[in-house]
Amino acid sequence: MIEDPFNVDDFALPVVGLELTTSDSASQSQLHTHKKGQLIVMLSGTLTTSAYDGLWLVPKAHGLWIPAEVPHYNILGAHSRAGLLFIEPANWLGDKVCVIAFNQLLSAMCEHFTSRMPQSLTEADSRLANVFLEQLQFAPRHREFHLALKSERLRPLLTVLSSEPAQFRTLSACASYVAMSERTLSRLIYKDTGMSFGQWRRQWSGLLALQALSKGEKVYAIAHWLGYESVSAFIEMFKSLFAKTPREFFTKHP
Repeated sequence: MIEDPFNVDDFALPVVGLELTTSDSASQSQLHTHKKGQLIVMLSGTLTTSAYDGLWLVPKAHGLWIPAEVPHYNILGAHSRAGLLFIEPANWLGDKVCVIAFNQLLSAMCEHFTSRMPQSLTEADSRLANVFLEQLQFAPRHREFHLALKSERLRPLLTVLSSEPAQFRTLSACASYVAMSERTLSRLIYKDTGMSFGQWRRQWSGLLALQALSKGEKVYAIAHWLGYESVSAFIEMFKSLFAKTPREFFTKHP
């Protein structure tokens, strides 16, 4: 179970940080909110967060912005390391959940704040926090790491797609699993996401691929696991979503 070692809302500082790590098993937090804005930064491994508008995957060298008072829970994968930054003003990065790409400067400042207890922060740290907050406003923001499914009838589909993606590549297979017609499934997915089944299924495959790549899995093994007939077809799908090949993505996001 993920638990904070102190109450971050007790500290009136622009940035308060802490670090979370897991060993051989994943860890999940309870559903909760914060009075401050929260930025969850992946230092290594994988993180999945459920917020009010669906599931978010946070790859390495990216941060997930969660505005104040937004209910959410986090699942930190095995052998993972994440930095939690609590920010004031609470709406500094807006009132919508989003993923932010971190450059080396932002990553270094994140490491600094997650390694310091709030009681030990100095005036110099406060000045650095202001620089950090200013730089965050210029960082690229992304929605492609988001999978919105609000319908409770579709939640079982996410579970099976996470464990057996190759078996549920078609609309008919997915509709059969959730005991509804293909038309109904397509309508519900479009209502929740604004995407067709094919677009949504491709995005989910991309998120699963990111998660596996972050764990160090080989590209050919991921392509087979996801049900692609060839590595080249898998790479083409990945590039259509993230504008980079898997190798380029993780080279440019160290």
